Amino acid sequence: MAPPATPPPDTGGDRQVVQVESGFGYGVVGADLHVLPDRGPVYLLGEHRATAQPDPHWLLAQPSRLLNARFRLVEFTGRAREQAELAAWRDADGPRLAARWLHGPGGQGKTRLAAEFAEQSAAAGWKVVSVTHGPGTAAPPPGSHALEPGAAPGILLVVDYADRWPLTHLTWLFSNKLLHRDLPTRLLLLARSLHPWPPIRAALTELQARTDACLLRPIGDSGDGGRGNSDSGYDGGPGGSDSGYDGGPGGSGTGAAADAARRRMFTVARDCFAHRYGVRDPTAVEPPGPLRHADFGLVLTLHMAALAAVDSHVRGGRPPTDPAGLSAYLLDRELRRWTQLFENQVEGLDFRTPPEDMARVVFAAALTGPTARPRAKDIVRGLDLELPPGRVLDDHAACYPPAEPGAALEPLYPDRLAEDFIALSLPGHTTTSHPARSWAFPVAQALGRAAPDGSPPGHIGRTITFLTAAAGRWPHVTAHLSQILAADPGLALEAGGPALTALAGLDLDTGLLEALAARFPDRHVDLDTGIASVAAALARRYPATTHPHARADAHFTLVYRLNDAGLHQEALAASQEAVRLYERLAGTDPAGYEIALARALHNHGHVLGRMGQLREGLAATEQAVAVYRRRTARGALARLLRSRRPGPYDADLATCLLSLGSRLAEVGREEEALTVTEEAVAVRRRLAAFDPAAADEDLADSLANLGIYLSGVGRGEEALGPAQEAVDVYRRLAARDPQAYEPNFASFLSNFALHLIYADRAREALGPSEEAVALYRRLAASNPHAFEDGLARALHNHGLALADTDQEAQALAVTREAVEWYRAAGARSPAAVEPELGAALTLFAQVRAGAGREQDDALRAAEEAVARYRRLTEETPGAFDDRLRNAVRAAARVLDGLGRTREAAELRRAHGIDEGTGEGSGGGSAPGG
Repeated sequence: MAPPATPPPDTGGDRQVVQVESGFGYGVVGADLHVLPDRGPVYLLGEHRATAQPDPHWLLAQPSRLLNARFRLVEFTGRAREQAELAAWRDADGPRLAARWLHGPGGQGKTRLAAEFAEQSAAAGWKVVSVTHGPGTAAPPPGSHALEPGAAPGILLVVDYADRWPLTHLTWLFSNKLLHRDLPTRLLLLARSLHPWPPIRAALTELQARTDACLLRPIGDSGDGGRGNSDSGYDGGPGGSDSGYDGGPGGSGTGAAADAARRRMFTVARDCFAHRYGVRDPTAVEPPGPLRHADFGLVLTLHMAALAAVDSHVRGGRPPTDPAGLSAYLLDRELRRWTQLFENQVEGLDFRTPPEDMARVVFAAALTGPTARPRAKDIVRGLDLELPPGRVLDDHAACYPPAEPGAALEPLYPDRLAEDFIALSLPGHTTTSHPARSWAFPVAQALGRAAPDGSPPGHIGRTITFLTAAAGRWPHVTAHLSQILAADPGLALEAGGPALTALAGLDLDTGLLEALAARFPDRHVDLDTGIASVAAALARRYPATTHPHARADAHFTLVYRLNDAGLHQEALAASQEAVRLYERLAGTDPAGYEIALARALHNHGHVLGRMGQLREGLAATEQAVAVYRRRTARGALARLLRSRRPGPYDADLATCLLSLGSRLAEVGREEEALTVTEEAVAVRRRLAAFDPAAADEDLADSLANLGIYLSGVGRGEEALGPAQEAVDVYRRLAARDPQAYEPNFASFLSNFALHLIYADRAREALGPSEEAVALYRRLAASNPHAFEDGLARALHNHGLALADTDQEAQALAVTREAVEWYRAAGARSPAAVEPELGAALTLFAQVRAGAGREQDDALRAAEEAVARYRRLTEETPGAFDDRLRNAVRAAARVLDGLGRTREAAELRRAHGIDEGTGEGSGGGSAPGG
């Protein structure tokens, strides 16, 4: 069934009833809800609201509560430049949809800045929506969330921890109808790292969104206010401390302006905390020491310093002066609270968990995050505590109340404090004020261990991510994390792409990196960026002087991984390095490395072509073919003696020849492209004769290319033979393995029909085009997102065949459906299908003009096609001129049919089209598409 031509009607209301017999109910009005089977919503949407202020006495009991950004206890100050930039970004003219990736290390103040911006935007009338990653934790807040924008001038969505989302989950969010209303929409994505941004940016670009990335700089930084790059999961660096703590986002020196900015922010935080503590004269509380350490460029560290200074002032002590000591001081205050509770010093509260046992639970919660209570009981049961798990969880909730109903093991906040607690609990640091615990590593090991059936724990992503973040500042954690991963390297993949990216920034042993790389799949959209990060780290480990072969191989692999991650510029640099290294090796040992060089050159040609360097790509591919020709020529006599059995490099030669054909066609040398493709087909036939099962698919692909190039040089009748043969091969393959081969079979059928149409044999094209449509309908029924564009192309080509055989009624219906499916595909990837949608609109208009029916619809379609092709022609001069002329002819003919002949004549004259010029085919989908 075709998708609806228009969205469902808006009921105009925001009422929704959620009725649940058991479990929980969660609903949204005015947005989509994506749900994973057995795991709940992929993400949660909620209207932004200010957090209600907790009881003041409850807040004072534990420093983590006072530091929690959710409660916003410290008056927002500073960041005036960043606030102005965000407001300008929100209010800017231009594309309706805009996305900004705001990144910086943990504790930099991203969440606080975003919350302030959300408040300002809501005050300006914008509909502000908070987005939280949902699956695998606990139940979402019950009820129905009204997200209709009403009279709002725009919609702002704020996504925290965006760099920890799988890419597929983010793309589901991007498809939500909340982002596709006809009013300005802004998407603010908060992250620690810039690294995951390129593929996310690519997904947003397909939606025609304006995108940018902004680095949130340290307090007092004299930079340009935000634009910058960061290529690791954590922006840590050496801090010069002897505590086993490696500092934060930069060097240790600051200027007078930075000192003043940091002092101002410290003062505001000090005054706010002093008010909570009842300190009458806050000016009596001085900073614990100079604020020049790099970590004092972080908002959170300044707040920690202010809190420690106020707390120690009230208690008559002195606070530590270094960031590591501040963390230890505040964590000791948490421990003191657990001790008070256990000793029943808090009246009316039944609390039985000893403080050291509570430390284990808090440590575990930091590594697991909040989870459903039944699962939390299992986790606590594994900690070998004397009390029953339910009792322990109740005591833990008294200290750290869960934010979601039905949840348990709420972690310590802020995240950076939780990371410091993890690091200070694990042996290996030298911070004497907070001794390590002997149980810490066994607990971390147990939490990272797979189940007996081999399945990883559901919290493994957080476990690896938090250990990695802690290791970024506390080097001793790296050894513990390495030991966990060495026992089961597959855990890193289960943890997800963001965790892999963070791991790549650590000083892991080369052998461990190799063990991780050995587990990598060929492709995985949610892992590609992380895999590329690890591959890049591994490539840097091999010195060119002592390991030239390993370094060359690592760069060769890195090219694929970077391309998979959408990092094409970086892939080009890696490819150049791989070629350079192999050239050097082949220069001293041709027999050992000449084929490796050929493969690197072949790969390099692809990369150059992708980057638009067509002639350079052609030259690299020609070099690769030359190497393969030499090696296959040397084995010619041996092959003759073995009854012309294929040589060891014939398959590589055929593949490289096909690539050479593509490179030649790209630069307009169609005849030469045809010649080398004919040679590739000949080699593929020889390979298929000896091993049909292994070579048939490659032969069919080669035949398809041959048909394209024959058609391209005007030999349309000759193109039918190889095109038919390719269809026949794929028919056999699809009969043997439908799931693997039916998609390509459907595509080849549709392209064969198009070859027949171009050869003026449209009636013969009806059979294969109809079969292709039927196949694509079945495929799209089970996975519409994957096959809607293929179905749209098949319908379009079938519409061409119907129109050329004067089957007007069927052509009218099929061309309408083709447009509808193209629009559905374009809702997710506008740029990818825009030329084809223009062709479908043109054919839609031509069919109606020829039939003399639905002329108003035809005119609207033709005018839309003209507008689309004008824009495409402006963006890429010369590429769409023929299609634009076809669209203009279609529009002019419809105008003629409506009696508006003067307008038709003016339109033709404006585009230099003679009155008697024929219409053309409407821009059918090219063979091979």
